[in-house]
Amino acid sequence: MNRPIQEFSLTLSQVAELIGAQFSGDEVRINGVSHIDSAVIPGDLFAAIPGAKFHGAEFIPSAKKRGAVAVITDHAGARHSAELPTLVVNDVRGAAAIAATSLYRSPMRDLVTVGVTGTNGKTTVTTLVHQLCGLAGREGGLIGTVETCIGNERLKSVRTTPEATELQALAAVMRERHVRQLVMEVSSHALAMGRMKGSHFSIAAFTNLTQDHLDFHKDMDSYFAAKSLLFTHELSDLALINIDNQYGARLAQNSVIQRKTISRIQTSADWHFSELHPSSQGYEFAIRGPGGILIESRTSLVGGYNADNLLMAIALAVEI
Repeated sequence: MNRPIQEFSLTLSQVAELIGAQFSGDEVRINGVSHIDSAVIPGDLFAAIPGAKFHGAEFIPSAKKRGAVAVITDHAGARHSAELPTLVVNDVRGAAAIAATSLYRSPMRDLVTVGVTGTNGKTTVTTLVHQLCGLAGREGGLIGTVETCIGNERLKSVRTTPEATELQALAAVMRERHVRQLVMEVSSHALAMGRMKGSHFSIAAFTNLTQDHLDFHKDMDSYFAAKSLLFTHELSDLALINIDNQYGARLAQNSVIQRKTISRIQTSADWHFSELHPSSQGYEFAIRGPGGILIESRTSLVGGYNADNLLMAIALAVEI
């Protein structure tokens, strides 16, 4: 896990006060937060998160050997705290997210951040925005399904949206390296499980919603509700929403934050195609945006879904 070079520190009692935790054991200072025992470095607070198959508390002895100085866990995990100072909470993942955000001094608020969610298009849209910003000379960060980029450094991603302990450390590294903006994929799993606590986005983008992940969310209403969590004052300042599907239209209508709309077919949307013509090499297009913006160009991307992705990416690149 990437960590900033700059040293950060909080006392365990400060963390306990932040998250409202029960605190037992000696006072110590923490310098990092990790939920993976193999990623622990000396001075870490280890988050022993209960999982579907294993409880993170099983890995406390390994974390201690690697230098963990304290544990944050639930009541079940506290029975296995290996005599380390322990914080006990009901929501371990959420509390660890707040601890990491506070430790690193809310790094996402020091970046221009874009979070993209939706069933399809997240990877394409985030990659296009990252490339467009690079072409404009704005060094940026990217976090997604395929890879994580910190400026010119490229890393293989483990999951679409990292756990908060990883995400906040990554954002702190980006801030330290003077990266100006971060664009990332935000999965419904991450939102439903509370991985995004402590995060904040300048713009949240919604691409679409189709049947997927119903093994986790059970039904489309629950799936939509999870996606909608991104479009709140807690997590985002501005929403950019594709209204060409029923869920996007619903989200735009009920948005509690400022929002702008995009559409391939509705010219009443804030961002829309005024021209979109298939060519031998893809599309020739013209895009209209707020304030009389007109962007004319061509693309080798093909298919209606890629036209949607391109429109969203261009709108995001201009808005940030």
